[in-house]
Amino acid sequence: MTSANPIETRSLAYLAKQRGSAQGLPMLQALVGEMFDSAGEHDGCAFMRHVGRRMANELGTPSASTLEALEEAINNQWLGMDWGWVTLTTDGRSLTLTHGAYPGAGGGSSQWQAAMAALLEGLYEAWLVVLGEGAPLRVSCTEQVEMALVFRCHGA
Repeated sequence: MTSANPIETRSLAYLAKQRGSAQGLPMLQALVGEMFDSAGEHDGCAFMRHVGRRMANELGTPSASTLEALEEAINNQWLGMDWGWVTLTTDGRSLTLTHGAYPGAGGGSSQWQAAMAALLEGLYEAWLVVLGEGAPLRVSCTEQVEMALVFRCHGA
């Protein structure tokens, strides 16, 4: 699609070259910093888990019949949002999710990492509860590695 409007044309060309998530990232990082400074990390993380559950509901639960298909469906969702990638592995008792290149990975504050971990805990937990037909479970961030967050899903 071409536009006769030079401002629109330039804006579309610019946006085509940029990562969408980077547009609002500094504002969101400042917002998280203020929230954590005002409410504390515990309440800030609780709020972000709630936001993650809400986001899961808004996005809808990916459907898949195998772990590999679920990983692919989630990665397709993240690709469309420029939110990184995930791997899913299991040891037969629990599920491990490694989410890399999340928004702000590698460059944010510890508050930002905690907020993103909490948001993704809420989101992944909401999706997995639906996929598990309501079975009680808990998703917890167990590790922060270079540009990735590692989560473990286990029975609640």
